[in-house]
Amino acid sequence: MAQLGKTAPAAERDVSARKSRRSIGPVMASAFKAVLREGRGIGGNRQNPSMRETDVDSNSSSADYFDEINRSREDRRNLFTQGKNDQADDWMKAAEEGTILQVRAPAINFYVLRDGDELYLIDAGFIGGLRLMKRALARHGWNRLPIRGILVTHGHLDHILNVQLVARRYGAWIAAPRLDAEQYAGRSNYPGRARVAQWLETFGRPILGFRSFTPDRLLDDGDVLDVWQGLRAVHLPGHTEGHMGYYSPDRQLLFSGDLFVSYRGAAKLPPDIFNSRPEQIPASVEAALAYDLEGVLPNHCDSSPPAEHLQRFLRLGAKLADRRAGD
Repeated sequence: MAQLGKTAPAAERDVSARKSRRSIGPVMASAFKAVLREGRGIGGNRQNPSMRETDVDSNSSSADYFDEINRSREDRRNLFTQGKNDQADDWMKAAEEGTILQVRAPAINFYVLRDGDELYLIDAGFIGGLRLMKRALARHGWNRLPIRGILVTHGHLDHILNVQLVARRYGAWIAAPRLDAEQYAGRSNYPGRARVAQWLETFGRPILGFRSFTPDRLLDDGDVLDVWQGLRAVHLPGHTEGHMGYYSPDRQLLFSGDLFVSYRGAAKLPPDIFNSRPEQIPASVEAALAYDLEGVLPNHCDSSPPAEHLQRFLRLGAKLADRRAGD
């Protein structure tokens, strides 16, 4: 294909690289899980004593985190193969109304927003994310619509692995938090326990074929993007320095990134080995809950609708507030 600008050997190398990434996926997942299980019980935060390890509803251990992900896989299969669950119907209705599509994958989800006849991504997924996105778009009849932009929530590898590839393939612009620029360049420098995440990313980038990128727009708190009747960037630091959510005033919906995880009826904070500044997270939770909200969509969550994730998030926020009041 002349328009791709590739020689035959280059195309063959691309095929080989894709096969390698597919085969390495289970290996990486096992490696991640093994490292995290070594950290069983480290969910409690020694850097911030107000986050006590004993309250499993408000801070997950790394082992619990992956157990919840594994348990939710069967839920996802039931939802999207049978199509009879009310929650699945909610997502189908949202797609039919031309607003939002959730691309589901093991361990992490990302989102496609439809604005007229154009599409915008909230993050771009992890291993297999592009393939899953293509299937989801085709299933909902969005596969002929152009992808115009990618909004990044933060610089962790499981959110940005495919960003450069999607941007190049579809000609999409990239908007991303200014304070996570080092990660887009392929570097991690996380303090404290988050050095475990730094090691995982350093190991994972070359194996998974990460390609660095330079965002077309670097975002600060309060910036508004002309997408979906106006999405506001909300700085919610703690998980990373630049971690951001995206708030839709028109729909009173917050895309919360990795501010919290939501599985099996409960919202929890991510394990500390993934949080660069865990002491900042309670204030970020409070800031997020100050918005007028009808729903919240995390990246790590089960298939419950946005309103259910909001209820879980409210309970988490109340527990954190009670804890701070008692300290």
